[in-house]
Amino acid sequence: MFGFNLDLRDVLLVLAGLVTLYFVFIVLRLIQFNRRRNALSLNSLSPDDIEPETDRPEFSMAPEPAVPRRDSPADDFVVQLQQRVEGQREGARLNLEVEQLRAELESLRDEIDRLKAERNVSPLYNEAMSLATQGLDANGVATRCGISVAEAELVVALTAGKRREHPEHFEERHERAQTRRVA
Repeated sequence: MFGFNLDLRDVLLVLAGLVTLYFVFIVLRLIQFNRRRNALSLNSLSPDDIEPETDRPEFSMAPEPAVPRRDSPADDFVVQLQQRVEGQREGARLNLEVEQLRAELESLRDEIDRLKAERNVSPLYNEAMSLATQGLDANGVATRCGISVAEAELVVALTAGKRREHPEHFEERHERAQTRRVA
């Protein structure tokens, strides 16, 4: 009476539908299992506290409602206080780092200004400047560089002005020049 005329294509479509339903069922079971596992805090339970699951609950398509964990207001306050203290420490550390960077930037700017000033000096007077920096007098600079004594005195005076601006650098150089002369 009712004859079903199923060919291979129809059989394959029915099988594909069944496999899809099975796959959806398995995925939903995995999601449900993960929710249960996350809901239990296994760290606070000992192995004796966990009972094996003997009866399985019915599978439902509706998602389980998430139960938010409620901490006491005191715990919230402590957490917020710790975060605030950590934020203040981080802010203080950053302020200190900014101050250090500013000091370093200022020293780099001074170094750039000094290098620009040295670059603007004529190459003829570079050796005279270095000799004056080492502590040589005007007559010594004039004889070594082949310039007039008046020019050498000017170079020595300029170097003396720089010594007053940065005395620590010039004292070290002068001491090194003195030790070279002795040796």
